[in-house]
Amino acid sequence: MREKGSKALEYKVIILDEVHERSVESDLVLVCVKQFMLRDYDLRVVLMSATADIARYRDYFKDLGRGERVELLMEFALVHLESSGLINALFVFSVLVW
Repeated sequence: MREKGSKALEYKVIILDEVHERSVESDLVLVCVKQFMLRDYDLRVVLMSATADIARYRDYFKDLGRGERVELLMEFALVHLESSGLINALFVFSVLVW
């Protein structure tokens, strides 16, 4: 995104998955995304994670000054393993939308 500069602003939605897996690189992406949002009122960001610290991201984006709306959506899915015939896992996905 950084290399494209203003070209990246042609997009209206940026989706970032697995935001709970933090690294220097992912934090820099969030900094760039926030800067793009400050320059482009119509830009929307979707952060997805199974275990995100929602308050952390809400606090990070709160100073955009545009009354952003945060929605938390939970989706539950049971996974059936054919080999054992057992239900193996319950997945919870959190999605934050600005």
